[in-house]
Amino acid sequence: MGIDQAAFHQIATTLARHYDSIYFVDIETGSFTAFVPPRLLAELKIPSEGDDFFALARQNAHIIVHPDDLDRAVKLHDKAEILRQLSHDDSFTACIRLAMDGKIIHVRQVYLLCDDRQHVVCCMENIEKEYIGKEEPKQADKSAERLARMDKLTGVKNRAAFDDFAANLDEKVGTGAHDGIYAVVVCNINDLKYINDAKGRSFGDEAIQQASRMVCNTFTHSPVFRVGEDEFVAVLSGGDYEARDQLLDKLREESRVNGLMHSGPVLAAGMAIFDSDRDEGVASVFEKAGRMMRENKESIKDKASKFSLKKAEGAAVPEAMIPSERKKQLDGMFASLFTVSEGGYIFLIDLRFEYSRWSLAMVDDFGLRSEYLHHATKIIQERIHPDDLESYNESVNAAIFSGAAVKPISFRLHNMEGAYIPVTARCFVQCDSKGNPEYFGGKLVLQ
Repeated sequence: MGIDQAAFHQIATTLARHYDSIYFVDIETGSFTAFVPPRLLAELKIPSEGDDFFALARQNAHIIVHPDDLDRAVKLHDKAEILRQLSHDDSFTACIRLAMDGKIIHVRQVYLLCDDRQHVVCCMENIEKEYIGKEEPKQADKSAERLARMDKLTGVKNRAAFDDFAANLDEKVGTGAHDGIYAVVVCNINDLKYINDAKGRSFGDEAIQQASRMVCNTFTHSPVFRVGEDEFVAVLSGGDYEARDQLLDKLREESRVNGLMHSGPVLAAGMAIFDSDRDEGVASVFEKAGRMMRENKESIKDKASKFSLKKAEGAAVPEAMIPSERKKQLDGMFASLFTVSEGGYIFLIDLRFEYSRWSLAMVDDFGLRSEYLHHATKIIQERIHPDDLESYNESVNAAIFSGAAVKPISFRLHNMEGAYIPVTARCFVQCDSKGNPEYFGGKLVLQ
């Protein structure tokens, strides 16, 4: 039966529905013709004819192929590799991922050797639906299992995962599959209840997330678990085990600085090493590390108590006459500012009522009477170095009253230790609907 032009059109239409693109390629020269122009790769504007299909395909691979599949895709379009594959069979396929418009698309590349053995038909098939159909049940099962062992707030593994890990490690040590050289570190967030009660649950959650990052960033090669609301565990082996003392010191030093600067959570941390002669397993090492953590916590609290005795100022002044709704608004704005600034030396002044709020870091380190103050301008001026006071006042007045651009203000500020500390104030002014200055706030950064 002869095949006329209409029949060829039917064949092309049928293939076009199945494949996204079809190219007829001369193996020797690389010249090509598009039998079915690409739809998926239309944005690349691939010509319908060309002189080197293989070079063009490798060039486009760097634009559209997922980075993890790039080497394989480049090799896939190498003429020598295609000839090697076709020497075993007259066809071969390979699946790769494309990364387009922020989405991952799975495609199947099909190469068919023509009867003249001088040309090859290159087809691309979009198999994303097929892939999803096969993978969704598998991924759903894996995701459910992973989520069941993951702490939703921090993304690290949870208590159930730790129990499984401990049981598995005990079994391996018992059978000799593990050398038994490991340590357990227990970390606890200081004053989490106070943070939740005084600042709100969102601040507490942020402290937990920051604590998780501190532990993970310290013990980078060890599994980390959140085993309680305020408690984390890391099990060290290999390089982390060898450097365990230095890493523990690093974590404690970061906590000490956080406590001093109020720039993040304070963690108490303790560590214990597995002793095969005395320890029955991970549980006993965990218990020893917990005792060491509690000792560290008491030491931190003792130092904090001694430091607080050095404060020269008295109790907080009363709130006086500021409407409750106005104070509530100040607190809401301060909470947002504190979160965006990631803590530190934060302040916000209600210019209408001359009422202000200051971060606890400012209270502790610069001797303010309270985090809430009336007439804060005078109190701060008393702590600024006399040589810097005039330029400070000029900069603040220009920002608040003249509408000038708010620029960073540098000056020296008297701290609780009796020294003048160089700081830079990064400030902003918020005006009301009539353009009158209403709030003045910002963050002090140590120089």
